Amino acid sequence: DAEDPEAPALALPGGASNFEAPSSEMRGRDQVQVRRLVKAYGKLGKKWGALSEKTIPQVAAEACDYAYARLLGQEPARPQEPRHAPVASGSTTGRARAVDDLSLRMYEDQITVLLGHNGAGKSTTIGVLTGLFPATDGDVSIYGVRVTDDGINGFNYVRQRMGVCPQHSVLYPELTVREHLELIAAFKGIPTVDFGGCRVRFPRREAVRQVVEDVGLTEKLRVRARNLSGGMKRKLSVAMALLGDPAFILLDEPTSGMDPYSRRSTWELIKKKKRGRTILLTTHFMDEADLLGDRIAIMGEGELKC
Repeated sequence: DAEDPEAPALALPGGASNFEAPSSEMRGRDQVQVRRLVKAYGKLGKKWGALSEKTIPQVAAEACDYAYARLLGQEPARPQEPRHAPVASGSTTGRARAVDDLSLRMYEDQITVLLGHNGAGKSTTIGVLTGLFPATDGDVSIYGVRVTDDGINGFNYVRQRMGVCPQHSVLYPELTVREHLELIAAFKGIPTVDFGGCRVRFPRREAVRQVVEDVGLTEKLRVRARNLSGGMKRKLSVAMALLGDPAFILLDEPTSGMDPYSRRSTWELIKKKKRGRTILLTTHFMDEADLLGDRIAIMGEGELKC
């Protein structure tokens, strides 16, 4: 309930844990097929309906592959579940816990910052919240819906209201800025044309134009991702997370690699976007945490320190 400050938008009440999962290499992709698909984005709205209830995390590389295969009429390879080390009695064997007994609540109209050094468990926490990494213990809920809940009103519905900016790039090098955003807009169900009212509207085009202006990439719309600087790529990742007016936004080190001017403009944008939304941001910069955080949670060695 947005009017009740004690009602959390997101909670890990039982303490969530996750073992480090080895990173898998990105599979090869047919960029020609991808570009053809994006050029035909006007048809995606109808075809995407059959996929909207599937477990497809937003902006996840393997999930995108799964979606492409379905849309192209191919037999998709299911996204692989990450591997986890077994829990030994009273201790862990072989591998350390990436997140250990984390209990945290986040609220609407606020920015919650996870502050910690590299390897503290921030990105793993983001992975657990998006459902990419299953928690080995505890419970995770977003707007009262558990991450493990299935069904049309389960976590798949919550995912449609999420925007995610991952720490590592999930951009396709041969796609332009516009094509990335149009593809994500199709994934999020933003319609191409709206015939309601007295005039025809183009919601998808308007949403892309607005978010491009917000992050300052208007002059780069036709530039392919491989030709963008590191800071520009981060801006595009932030734009993909903000597209579609999501209620819950997860930003994993969003300003990493940006120049000072871009960092400050991105900070202002994030602060402006917090009204009516719940934002979780991770960083290892203390000044960023101090400037943006309504609540700051400090992580270290997979544990919440304070």
